[in-house]
Amino acid sequence: MAGKISPGAGMAIGIGCGTAMGAGLMAATDQPSMLAVGIGCGVAIGAALTASFQRKADAQADSSDDNDQT
Repeated sequence: MAGKISPGAGMAIGIGCGTAMGAGLMAATDQPSMLAVGIGCGVAIGAALTASFQRKADAQADSSDDNDQT
C-alpha cells in the first residue's frame, strides 16, 4: 500500500543518513574516526525512527480494528 513504511526501514534510513554524515565529517576534518561518529549517530536516529514508525503502525492497526467491528 502506498504511504506505509515498514518499521524496520527506520534503522536502514538512520544508518544510511549517519554514514553519509560521517563521511562528510571525515572529509571536512580529515579524521577517519568521524565516520564512526556518524554511524553511531545513525544508529540512534534509526532506533528513534523505528520506534516512531512502529507506534504509527500500531495506531493505524488499532484504528482499523475499531472500524472492522460491527
